[in-house]
Amino acid sequence: MATQVTSARLSIVITCHRFLQRLRVSMRNWCAQDAPAGSFEILVADPHSPDGTREYLATVARAFPELRVVDVAVRHDLARNKGALTNHAVEAAAQPWVWLADADCVFPTDSVSRVLAQIEATGPHLYFGRRRHLGGEATDALIVGRRDAITEFDRLTREAADAATDEYPWGYTQIVPRDVIASIRYTTAINSFARSDEVFLAACRRRGLRPRLVPGLECLHLAHPFVWHANTTFL
Repeated sequence: MATQVTSARLSIVITCHRFLQRLRVSMRNWCAQDAPAGSFEILVADPHSPDGTREYLATVARAFPELRVVDVAVRHDLARNKGALTNHAVEAAAQPWVWLADADCVFPTDSVSRVLAQIEATGPHLYFGRRRHLGGEATDALIVGRRDAITEFDRLTREAADAATDEYPWGYTQIVPRDVIASIRYTTAINSFARSDEVFLAACRRRGLRPRLVPGLECLHLAHPFVWHANTTFL
């Protein structure tokens, strides 16, 4: 019999440095989730990003008082260290499950309810979803508001059907019990936005937490230049 997890609620953890344009697109969909109030919160690890991320998140929190939106301030010298950013945000999380996501990924508005239902049905796993990659034209249209990722998500997904697709528990979507990530933690030995998610995945597997794809869970990755090791522009 599947383990029942009746208290499933989510802390969505996002790391963001100089990514405000893409974070705005992503946050619109997170704030429009159809899940009940109180079933999730959003925490953004912000290493004093100079693009106005802090002020934007304060505005989101005022506009959505029913949703806990937290700007987790992290030292600026840790801006490239995804592990350190992630760990700081997890320490501030209040819910029993943690969903690690990227600031450049957009999820449909039924994602939280879909994940909560999966957790309730099958219990502790390392859950993940599918990632499709949008092109530059669609990304630009979303950033400037010419297109809407809330109402056009299915259409955008169809347009990205022939592009690169990821279906692996990398850091764009890793959903685990909070006590697991609090004890394993992300490695801080890698001063980059690459590879620390793979180290965490390997540690979860050693712990016996098996990866499990959530059926129907997809996100759209917004196009941008390669920035694993440094981001000197505002994206």
